[in-house]
Amino acid sequence: MRQKNIKKNNKFNNSCNQNECNNKNLIFSSQFNSCISECNKFKEMANQKCQQAECAMNRANKIAQEAQEAEKRAEALKRQAIEECKKANELWECYEESANSAQDLMEEAQCCLQEAAKCYRDCYKDDVGCNLDDFGYDEDEDEDYDCYDECGCNHHNQCGCNSNKGCGC
Repeated sequence: MRQKNIKKNNKFNNSCNQNECNNKNLIFSSQFNSCISECNKFKEMANQKCQQAECAMNRANKIAQEAQEAEKRAEALKRQAIEECKKANELWECYEESANSAQDLMEEAQCCLQEAAKCYRDCYKDDVGCNLDDFGYDEDEDEDYDCYDECGCNHHNQCGCNSNKGCGC
């Protein structure tokens, strides 16, 4: 647009007499100044928008950097969580092995106790005078026994509480 106005200005100078040119130059000059002023306004608005865009881009870049850092932290936490899950699974496997071992040992202990009870029963047969039943041993829990006294004896083979001797046979 400026080129067009300059051409018009040359045309006026060549085709007009001096007075007309001066009048027209004044008119042209005020129009030109008005046009330049308007262009300057647009230029200023463009500069402001450019500065705003630059600030917005800087904010966006900062946010993108924070997002990348957050992703890195999330990936690290994800790896840590996977490692912790693996560790937990290994511990649960160890627990299963230990629990199974404990169960096996308890079953073995129960067998040993049964053997011990059988052994004691064999050691304290009726031929000695008392058996384990005299001291509250109940091989068959459902079997009904005589009433026990305060010593825990049921008076088989004359075993039980004696006011002179205490508990015994």
